[in-house]
Amino acid sequence: MSLPENIRERRLRTRQNFYPSEASPNRRRRPSSSQHNAGLHAVDKLNPSRYAQRAPAEVQGYPPSSTREKMGNITTLPIRSPGISQAHGTTVPTTLEISSSSSSFFPGAHSFEITSSTFINNTYAGKIVSTVQLNYYLPAEINQEKENAVLDHLSQHTLPGAEHDSSERNDPPLCHPGTRLDIRGEAQGWLRNQHRSEKILWLHGPAGVGKSAVMQSLADDESESLDSILGATFFFSGPRGFIDARYLFVTIARRLAIKYQSYRRYLISLLASDSSIPEKNMALQFRYFIREPFGSKVLEGLPETVAVLLDGLDECRETTAQKGIVSLVGNFVLEFPTSPIIWAIASRPEAHLKESFVLLGNTNSLPPYREVALHVNSDRACRDVEHFLRNSFQDVRKQYPSSFPPSRQWPTRIHFLQIASAASGHFGFATTVMKFITDEDRGNPASQLATVIDVINKVTLPSNKPQPLAMLDAMYTEILSAVPTDVLPITMILLSVVAQQRSVNLLMGPSFDRGFNTFVVVCEWLRLSQEDVSSAMRKLCSVISWNISPPPRTRAKPPTPHHASFTDFLMSPERSKRFHIRDPTPDLLTGAVYFILKAHHPPSNTVDPLRIIRSSSFELDFDWKLSRPVSKASQQLAFLFELTLYTILDHLPQLKSEENTSSGIYERLSAFFKDMDYTGRSPAQGSAGTIFHRVFNENTIASINLDYVNVTGAATYWDLKPSPALSGATSFNLSDNEAWRERLQAQLEKLREFEDYVNVYVVGMRNKSALVIVPLEQDGWLLRNQYLTFPYDEP
Repeated sequence: MSLPENIRERRLRTRQNFYPSEASPNRRRRPSSSQHNAGLHAVDKLNPSRYAQRAPAEVQGYPPSSTREKMGNITTLPIRSPGISQAHGTTVPTTLEISSSSSSFFPGAHSFEITSSTFINNTYAGKIVSTVQLNYYLPAEINQEKENAVLDHLSQHTLPGAEHDSSERNDPPLCHPGTRLDIRGEAQGWLRNQHRSEKILWLHGPAGVGKSAVMQSLADDESESLDSILGATFFFSGPRGFIDARYLFVTIARRLAIKYQSYRRYLISLLASDSSIPEKNMALQFRYFIREPFGSKVLEGLPETVAVLLDGLDECRETTAQKGIVSLVGNFVLEFPTSPIIWAIASRPEAHLKESFVLLGNTNSLPPYREVALHVNSDRACRDVEHFLRNSFQDVRKQYPSSFPPSRQWPTRIHFLQIASAASGHFGFATTVMKFITDEDRGNPASQLATVIDVINKVTLPSNKPQPLAMLDAMYTEILSAVPTDVLPITMILLSVVAQQRSVNLLMGPSFDRGFNTFVVVCEWLRLSQEDVSSAMRKLCSVISWNISPPPRTRAKPPTPHHASFTDFLMSPERSKRFHIRDPTPDLLTGAVYFILKAHHPPSNTVDPLRIIRSSSFELDFDWKLSRPVSKASQQLAFLFELTLYTILDHLPQLKSEENTSSGIYERLSAFFKDMDYTGRSPAQGSAGTIFHRVFNENTIASINLDYVNVTGAATYWDLKPSPALSGATSFNLSDNEAWRERLQAQLEKLREFEDYVNVYVVGMRNKSALVIVPLEQDGWLLRNQYLTFPYDEP
């Protein structure tokens, strides 16, 4: 189609007046009509890369040397974006910078016309530096052959199998009918809300919780809608090999080009200018395919909202690429808040992705993203999983009517509840179990169900028997394989603590009742800094729930598995293989000894808890204070010392192992006990004697000699009121009471009537020793804080 007469005449007049040399017989031939209609000549002239390769005098379309000398130096800048579609074509702006000592834009030039363009004068170094935005015309008519060629060119750099409706995504995960209605409703409401304040939706949840099913269902629902706003989709997938970020934005661009004509015409002009753009780095691809066309509002015929869905971002091959995608998209929506394009991104809550999204929120404006979390053990998730299991078992009964007649209850109520309880809202567990039960290649559903029940009951299966949770095990193995080898030993010992928390609590004994964060104590015993813990746990956010609050109050939330199936996996050597965890007790006890020995100074025969330098900066959460005023840091250190001391005393027989004896650990521990001050003069040591009946030999009340009592000590004396339970004690200091001898003697006489309820010990050496009278309950446990202890200088 030829140009309208008025436009053709005006453009011809402009070229003849502006470029007088073109009237000569030797002037360069004008491009053919087909070239002109395809926009090739225009794009070629405006391509900055071509100008960089030759002098301005040789560039096609520049004024002749005589005119150029009058105009000054002209430099072309990169094309910014296509212009607005016209009735007969599209204007494409380019920018010229013209420096001249003259005060005009084109000194000496005359008889030419430029329309609808922008001119800006700036003075720099005594010269006029002018910025000119020229609008160049691109015709509307682009033949089908050119469109197909561009789409074919893009196809060479795309992953069409990663789109939601690709045949390569055979049997994709979908939300079971009637499930995930709350999450899907919230996401769909955000997609359709024209007044949304965020342009990014971040859907995140633990491994196997069903994120891809939600995203697939959203994509299917939108694509089938009559007023669909779905622009493009991309589903990263490690098992399918869709992990390369180089193909992400090219794949999105191709889908948008197929759907929107104005964007397709933009790509044709863009790739005619530079066909290598699909091969450029991810940032440049985003710039040319997304930022320029959707940021400058130059595309016509678009709906108010163009939705792009990205699933499985954490499965992208490199963490730097994952963070780069979040950064590119986030900065785009911050810079162009009115752009029609919105983004729904689904991923596991990996630490680096959390940090990337948090960075987007650290702006003066509102955070550009909205979070939607999929929880495992929520009431709604548990109900959805039970609904899925009921329907799935019903489908099995329909498929095998002869095996499961109406008169037969299958599965039994007990078996159904066992599976539902083991799933506990985890769709990954439930779907894995049902796929195993319904697998026709493995056996009949009844026998397969029996195997599943055995695994739930932790029955070890024969090596030749198929593993019902193999798919889940493969996922967990992949996650642990991503942990760097240099931090893996720390990761495994921490996982053993997380998976066997009950054993850790029993290790700490009655002191666990004090209510504190056992994970912080474990970190101290293992000599792990905050940085050590963070690096060891960083790759496990999809299977472990944990958090470290920022300074000044650095608190570590005790890590807990998102789902019990991960703990079961770690505890089973048949399933976890090289990631099988061992009992953490020996490592923790050894670490506790080394921690407490930091307080011992053998040259001076002293033990001072405040000599200990902590490994981590984690705070302890507990309600416990020393009687004397000390800093909070000293309180926490004193508490750690006392707790560690109790734990060691409770497990002395285990510490008397051949290994500890040969290494000298037990010998050092014995010297520690000899040098410890038991009189109560030092912080945190006054109550240490309450459990020393596990260590020292017993005495009798009759053997107590009051002449050895040291009244100058500051220890607390508990005045017991004897009863079968020996409760109701009050306290006073010996040095504050002149009649202390008579009062103490009367107290001892009363206690002799309850010999079965007390133990008497003399602990320590020389002036560091103390007399300890420990009342016991009938079950053998101590009555906490109800004992007599005072300095006792026995020769």
